[in-house]
Amino acid sequence: MLIVLEPKITAIEAGKILGTSSRTIETYFKKLRESQIIERVGSTKVGNWKILEV
Repeated sequence: MLIVLEPKITAIEAGKILGTSSRTIETYFKKLRESQIIERVGSTKVGNWKILEV
């Protein structure tokens, strides 16, 4: 849901919002990428997340 609301969200920002570590969020992002549910468009600094499946 955070990606839908804020496509440019970082793992650090998401971790602060959800009250967990950025490493945990990075693990979730990795699983979502491997499952081809999301992908990163652009670079890590100025890119954003794109949802492929709902």
